[in-house]
Amino acid sequence: MKISQKLIIGTLLMAVMIWAVGLFAVNQSREALRSSIEKSSLILARQVMDSVDRVIHEHIDQWRAIYSGSLFKEAIIKSNEAFAKLDNRQEVIGRRNRQWVSSSDGEPSEFAKAIIQTDSSQVLRNVQAVVNHHDGYEVYSEVYITNRFGVNVAQTSMTSNFKHDDEQWWQDARADGIAVGDVQFDLSSGAWSIDVCMRLDDTDGTFLGVLKVELRLSYIDEVIHEIKRDIFAQDESNSLHSILLLNRQGRILLTSEDAEDQYSDDRIYPHEIKGFGEFDAVTFSAEDPEIGEILVTSVLSKGCDEFLGGIWIVVVENNAAKIFASATKLRNEILLIAAIVTIAGLTGGIGLSVSLSRRLERLRNAANATRDGDLSVRTNMSHSDEIGQLARAFDRMAETLQENDSSIQRNDWLKTGQTQLNDTARGHEIPESLADAVLTFLTEYMGAQVGAIFLVGKHDMSLKMVASYAYQARKNVSTEVGLGQGLVGQAALEKKTILLTEVPEDYVRISSGLGEVSPRNIVVMPILHNGQVKGVIELGTLNKFEDIQLDFLEQIGPGLGVTFNSVQSRQEVQELLERTQVQAEELEAQQEELRQSNEELEEQTTSLQISEERLKTQQEELEVTNQELEERTEAMEVQRDKARQANGPT
Repeated sequence: MKISQKLIIGTLLMAVMIWAVGLFAVNQSREALRSSIEKSSLILARQVMDSVDRVIHEHIDQWRAIYSGSLFKEAIIKSNEAFAKLDNRQEVIGRRNRQWVSSSDGEPSEFAKAIIQTDSSQVLRNVQAVVNHHDGYEVYSEVYITNRFGVNVAQTSMTSNFKHDDEQWWQDARADGIAVGDVQFDLSSGAWSIDVCMRLDDTDGTFLGVLKVELRLSYIDEVIHEIKRDIFAQDESNSLHSILLLNRQGRILLTSEDAEDQYSDDRIYPHEIKGFGEFDAVTFSAEDPEIGEILVTSVLSKGCDEFLGGIWIVVVENNAAKIFASATKLRNEILLIAAIVTIAGLTGGIGLSVSLSRRLERLRNAANATRDGDLSVRTNMSHSDEIGQLARAFDRMAETLQENDSSIQRNDWLKTGQTQLNDTARGHEIPESLADAVLTFLTEYMGAQVGAIFLVGKHDMSLKMVASYAYQARKNVSTEVGLGQGLVGQAALEKKTILLTEVPEDYVRISSGLGEVSPRNIVVMPILHNGQVKGVIELGTLNKFEDIQLDFLEQIGPGLGVTFNSVQSRQEVQELLERTQVQAEELEAQQEELRQSNEELEEQTTSLQISEERLKTQQEELEVTNQELEERTEAMEVQRDKARQANGPT
């Protein structure tokens, strides 16, 4: 065989090897990128599902607290006792229900108005108003309470029925303790909502009634949209296509796409989700008619505490074209360069063949290293020929993959921190406990050595330190600052984060068992909610704060604002309920005093009646005595006359 033929065959074989190695490396890179995206999507889906489950759990906890510290229990017990005494109870309930239904479309009857205007109903409306005020939009469509016979005891507005014990939600809540219904349109409130129902028991476990809260679907919709806005705020070019919330039957309840009819259209998710009988998370590829291939990750609701979940599915869709855009471009470049190398090799010589073999071996080794997960390997070829271009294209591909991997690791660190922070912030009833838990987590997760959290006072705008970490108190340094006072007060005034990179030695000290040291960097970040300052976080470190750490603080800021506002709102609601109960006790004491006064008046009246009877009896006795005296006087006069007649005239 001629040398030229060998060179041609060798060149062709090398070209085929280049194509094969390049395509293999690209395919391996695609699989690695797909695996990373699936992992990130799973974290995002769990974050969304946890957020939705936590919303339901928080509202259950909130209404449990409201029920345990309010007048509702007393009102339910009185209602149960009243209906239990009725001999014809079912007949009375049925008649009242018919009256109620007949008046629900028009003017409420006097009977309906009486229930709507009770103290318990007013407390329900007060709580509804407080929650809506603090969250900035309407959270509850309707709230009402029934007794153990299923009839209304208290409600925020006119309901469609008076009797509910034949309805499924009532029966499920009584049997299971908690019942969360599917999304439906409520005619009474005129809004799409989710029924959150809970069984109400006495302290000894006796069933008293059922509380039903209609949580507006728009409230959960805002949670999903907020997560998507945060993702696109971090990276507008990310591959996320859509976030959806489904029920177990595959009906689309919510989507992050701004569809005008998403609350009224019974849409079914077009792609079949398999495997939920064995796994709580499923990942697969599907074909979208608009954007082509998508990567779908779905997670089943696990619930939160006593809310068992299992009724919803979160689906995260990623645009495969965006995910593999760089890999596809590099593949085309590799194919183009391989074609050029093939043509050039056909006209080359033996020396070129040897040189090509060595450089291709080098490229192959780099491709194998990339395939094995080592994205730091580079060919570092400076040749200007086609192999050199192919090597540089490979280096660019490896660099791009390494950057993507670094970006994925960065996003994983940010999302993991947010998830762990959400878990840390869960279950706290007072702001001080929440602040202490959040500060401990932040200092440990960010590697800070000192920190403090200041919260705005209830009655003024001063900031008071409520939590600290490794902080050494000093004389003449107050733990309470005003707006514009020091870094903490200035950050609260400007509502902006302040980063101090050259900290004075006497600013603050980090205390330990071996001594004290001053931090080198200080970051002060305000905690905001709807533009209002809720508090300030101050962290110090011996090292420099990295950009990813500062980005992490900026990302968790809005969530911390919502969390602190929620805890403060629950605390204010509890205080309102306590004041309401104190007022009720004062009213009961006044009623008791009035009752005692009435009893005293009745006793005085009885005493007067007895005195009057005695006077009357004495008067009658005097009249009898006078009559007897008159009769005796008359008898004596008669005897005197007879004596005179017997004696004759003198």
